[in-house]
Amino acid sequence: MLLKVSQVCERLNCSLATVYALIERGDLECFRCPGIRVSEEQLAVYLESTKKGRSQNAQDWPEKTKPRPKTGRVFTHLDGDRLLEAWRKRGVGSSQEREDISQ
Repeated sequence: MLLKVSQVCERLNCSLATVYALIERGDLECFRCPGIRVSEEQLAVYLESTKKGRSQNAQDWPEKTKPRPKTGRVFTHLDGDRLLEAWRKRGVGSSQEREDISQ
């Protein structure tokens, strides 16, 4: 049975954009007949490839999709005042060291 993109969305519990992105990246194979269709077998192959421990080698991933290390809150740009405040909350370094850094 061939599934429409909307049916694949329902099965994967995701958005249309996500399914189209999976197809565009080549993660989910499809047929292009009178529209985009995905077979049950193609969907099963994709789901099998997403099982834990069976993901692609991270070196093969495009830069945008590489997973980031989970370190909590991330600083997207260096803001000295925010950084000092975060250090103070964690008790990092002496007050003199923090004064030297802020100057």
